[in-house]
Amino acid sequence: MNQMQQQNPLLGVFDRDPGRWRQFKYGVDIDVPVGLNGVGIGEIETLNQPFIMDRITCAVVGDVTDPVTTGLADDGQYYLEWEEQQSRYQNAPLLVKSAYGSDHYPIPLSLPIAFAGNRTFKFRVTNAYARTLNPDAETFRVHVTMHGVADWGPDTPPSSVR
Repeated sequence: MNQMQQQNPLLGVFDRDPGRWRQFKYGVDIDVPVGLNGVGIGEIETLNQPFIMDRITCAVVGDVTDPVTTGLADDGQYYLEWEEQQSRYQNAPLLVKSAYGSDHYPIPLSLPIAFAGNRTFKFRVTNAYARTLNPDAETFRVHVTMHGVADWGPDTPPSSVR
């Protein structure tokens, strides 16, 4: 009987650490003015570990199920620009729905992008049309998520688990 099985009888060989690269996501909420061309800015600072990003998704936060009543719709009708310290990743602001897709049909990046740890990503969201919200509000919130995998370091062999 190995160390892991002695520790907990419910653990077996397939419960070992799956490896150093694991799914990881970063997110930020950005408040965007409701007026045409209103701009909101947010930042994400990554942890001190390599990160490979394979897609970005965005969603309007709030009661988007009844846009007639609330005026709030997750319509993808806002532009997204993003950059980090060394690079900018588009030539102009891109409409979220056409560049990144929707919740049901996300568009992956053409090629995953690898980053060293401790990067700061800046996101700029620009409203594409004047929104009328009920109750009256000056901003609406957009959540931006970076999807990918992060390097968690070498796996720990079961014999060293205490």
